[in-house]
Amino acid sequence: MKATQRRASYAATPIGALLALVVFSAALAAPRNEQAAPAPKRQKTYIVQMANDPIAAYKGRIAGLAATKPAPGQKVNPSSAAYKNYAAHLEKLHDQVLAAVGGGAKVYDYNVVFNGFAAVLTPGQAEMLRGQPGVLNVWEDEKLKPHTQSTPQYLGLTGGNGPWSHGFVGENVVIGMIDSGVQPDHPSLADVPTHKKGDKGPKIPYGPPPSGWTGTGCDFGNTAFNPNDAAFTCNNKLLKAQSFSEGFLLGDAPEDVFAEGEFLSARDSDGHGTHTTTTAGGNNGVPAVIDGDPVGNVSGMAPRARIATYKVCWEAPDPDDSGCAASDSMAAIDQAVEDGVDVINFSIGGLSPSFTSPDDIAFLFAAD
Repeated sequence: MKATQRRASYAATPIGALLALVVFSAALAAPRNEQAAPAPKRQKTYIVQMANDPIAAYKGRIAGLAATKPAPGQKVNPSSAAYKNYAAHLEKLHDQVLAAVGGGAKVYDYNVVFNGFAAVLTPGQAEMLRGQPGVLNVWEDEKLKPHTQSTPQYLGLTGGNGPWSHGFVGENVVIGMIDSGVQPDHPSLADVPTHKKGDKGPKIPYGPPPSGWTGTGCDFGNTAFNPNDAAFTCNNKLLKAQSFSEGFLLGDAPEDVFAEGEFLSARDSDGHGTHTTTTAGGNNGVPAVIDGDPVGNVSGMAPRARIATYKVCWEAPDPDDSGCAASDSMAAIDQAVEDGVDVINFSIGGLSPSFTSPDDIAFLFAAD
């Protein structure tokens, strides 16, 4: 995984040694109302963008490091020597620039569609980084909120000339869902769907993952944290499930940060991720029930697509503290592209529109 996830003790790393000389005098006593020295500013997570191209865009301009940018129509190749060597080169540069400001607890390395890293720093260190050679941008991490809307009818999928008039779409497409996880046993994600292609013939199960898909892992079943987190083995519809929480936790224990009922896995606790996932690629013609009442059949936009889930949104006891740390989202975007997804759904946003945030830059390289 090139968005390297690191657990660390988030102890402050001093920028320089501070020598204090205290002179005691028997004749002069310190006044009782003397103010204590101000407490150091609390550390925060920052996302740092470096100048070199990420793996998805690198054209081989550095001596000794072969190009890693895929040819048109191809995907990045994480098993290639060129990929591994250039990734190691970028991470070495990350470590060097971080050391130049006194070091810090690195949370993630990014190098697939965004060249940079996330680290826990003081505001002073973050300001120093902005002046370091090779650093393009430094952002303070923020929590974004889930958003979603749209329907097949609104998009014109179901009309006489719509894509569905030629058969259900999405075959051999992998959708990377970056959200609050998923309920893996949802019928819209069944490995053997309930619909019949063209309204006739037998049920059509999903075959092996399409070529170009290299992702693995299915992060469910952490019953030690939540006994309701049942184990689930990914299949040919739900290809992968992975969670990213280091930025959200900021070094704290999950039990001190997560709301009751949250899962320390890729399982969805609030329903948003399951909703967006099944909206994007849920099987066609699945009976839907709300509060025990049937409400008809539902379908995803691309019913035959496969799903890879990357959980970055978490529930906290105070709803205002819930959300999706940008640093976690960046790691998920990097991982999704490395795994070989074809589409990324990101129904997450802040309070105001921006086109220069780190995730926007990563999505530009991902699309390229």
